[in-house]
Amino acid sequence: MNDAPDDRVLVAVRTDQTECHVAGTRHGYTCFKCGCGVSLAPAGQNFLIANPAVQVCCMECAILSKPDSVELAPGAMDELIAEAVRRAKRHQQN
Repeated sequence: MNDAPDDRVLVAVRTDQTECHVAGTRHGYTCFKCGCGVSLAPAGQNFLIANPAVQVCCMECAILSKPDSVELAPGAMDELIAEAVRRAKRHQQN
């Protein structure tokens, strides 16, 4: 097991600024920089379970830190696409 600190962060949307959540999104996480509440979709939750040393950061703090690179949690793009399809279908039905 590697005890070295993980320099990655999991970037999440602030709970109070979220317009849409993918199915299974959970609230109650906290940005390690500013302390605001953030929400994690299932892909982010799974990433955090697999990488418990990774800290969670809100999008605003992440942008201010000017990261060298940003990567989506595995499965995040699939969740976003599926949610967009669900919303489009609901819109068609209304």
